Amino acid sequence: MRYFIFLSLLIISCCDKSRKKGSVNGIWIPEVVDWKEGSFDTYYIKDDTVVIISSEQKKIKDSIYFRTEPGFNVAKGVLRPIAEGKYLLPHKSLYRFIKLKGANADGTFTDTVSVVSLKGTPVRLNINGINFIQGRLYTKESRESIISIVTEMVPDMEKHPEKFN
Repeated sequence: MRYFIFLSLLIISCCDKSRKKGSVNGIWIPEVVDWKEGSFDTYYIKDDTVVIISSEQKKIKDSIYFRTEPGFNVAKGVLRPIAEGKYLLPHKSLYRFIKLKGANADGTFTDTVSVVSLKGTPVRLNINGINFIQGRLYTKESRESIISIVTEMVPDMEKHPEKFN
């Protein structure tokens, strides 16, 4: 009986690790960035939900600083699988620092996302032809700021869009 319980726990543990191993959860930034300009999209992915934050960012020595200038744009979408490792990402703008008029003024877009894995672990995302890597060099404060926008501001933006238009 002990052997059966041990074996069951081992199998469950292995299955759980393999599921986490292929996860694309995390903060993703372009692999190549013009750090003099520093304006780019940061993709925050948790499960199938994606929040895209466009802002000015700087790299000083080996650290990335998020939102180094006032203003940012926020969009949210859900990954929709279309093939193994390939997704469509329809997303809608929730907030824009600078309001746009005309084409796509409502801020609805669709990205294509491909996952590039090495031994079952995602190492790169290709989003609309641009390679993205995990944003591991953010300072602690910058990472907290990104998470705060995703967990606190985005739900408020969805609940009370009139406050952000």
